[in-house]
Amino acid sequence: MIQTRSKLKKFFGRIADFILPVIFRPQRKFKKLCGSQRILRKALVIRLDNMGDVILLTPFLECFKSNYPDCSISVLLRPASAPALENNPRFDNIIVHNPPWGTGNRGARKIHSGFASIIKYASYMPNYLYLLMQLRKEKFDIAFDARGDFRNIFLYGYLSGSKEIIGYDRTGGSKFLSTHLSFDYNKSEIENNLDLLKALGADTRDYKKVKLYPGARDEAYVGNLLAEMNISAEDFSVCISPGAKIIQRWPEQKIAALINTLAEKYGAQILISGTRDEYGLARQIAAMSKKDVHVLTGKLTILQFTALLKRISLFICMDTGALHVAGATEVPTICLFGPTSSKRFGHDNVIPIQKRQPCFPILHESCQKIPGSIYGECINLIEVKDIVEKIDKLRQARA
Repeated sequence: MIQTRSKLKKFFGRIADFILPVIFRPQRKFKKLCGSQRILRKALVIRLDNMGDVILLTPFLECFKSNYPDCSISVLLRPASAPALENNPRFDNIIVHNPPWGTGNRGARKIHSGFASIIKYASYMPNYLYLLMQLRKEKFDIAFDARGDFRNIFLYGYLSGSKEIIGYDRTGGSKFLSTHLSFDYNKSEIENNLDLLKALGADTRDYKKVKLYPGARDEAYVGNLLAEMNISAEDFSVCISPGAKIIQRWPEQKIAALINTLAEKYGAQILISGTRDEYGLARQIAAMSKKDVHVLTGKLTILQFTALLKRISLFICMDTGALHVAGATEVPTICLFGPTSSKRFGHDNVIPIQKRQPCFPILHESCQKIPGSIYGECINLIEVKDIVEKIDKLRQARA
């Protein structure tokens, strides 16, 4: 059974879902749309999540713009996620906003109650009220929330004054949606996003691949970087992205052992990628391995990273944002999945490796861990030989 990250959040969402409709009477607003012809001039798309979630939104944006080319699309994002849409021609405006909860605030989950929490949310209110005034000035015809979060639906969808709101009710908020959909955990995230457009009658069949748009400068930068490292198209080059949430991360000892095997068996050129915050992890893995490793962690933008993946032989990662960057390329990718669903978060060019436990699928702080360790039990069951078997099959298919 799927568990939400916070049962408390879901509980309060349901309480608010009962109380707030009595005050705001959303039924009166949405009744005006019944039987009227839908004309979409302005749309708001809410995706206040991680970089990977925004990348998974790109098929939605492409499909929406193709079906409604005259509609101006504004995307509400966290600042850290905005680079995922750089050069993307399938929307019109980016609105950046950093709410005090969730993935965009390191340490936000440590503040749950008390005076510190009151101060944090009080300091957030001026920014929110300014944003709300800007949203209401836009007079959106429709708003979408792909996450299914009550806060997104109410604070940014309903209070923005949008005439229609389409979304999922995962933590409450159904009364503030003009069209309420059921989130299907057996579908991919891309399909669930596209289902929001199916509610408008859009044809979504040709929009299944995520897209990123590196420019000429990004391509040239990566070309020069590879030349400096003496890596050519003839080399068997393998990029490894070891970072992930701790419960989804493969232990660094095993990554170091994999690097040694790749270098000894295939003569591979090894690169380690990741975000600036993962630099220490990358250096630790490089020091543990016995081979020369090119550490690029924290040195590439997301579009430069995309250009890099287009030029290498193989990419190995965990279930994190780097996986979805790979999905925007054709690079063969091996992804080590822990407690999350490879079907929900995979891509056509991704080969999943997963050792499921009885508790699958679950992503929660209570996930089973190795006794005396910080790592998840299920992902630790994956061995170097499991990856080598997949690589051998890939190389045989290419021979």
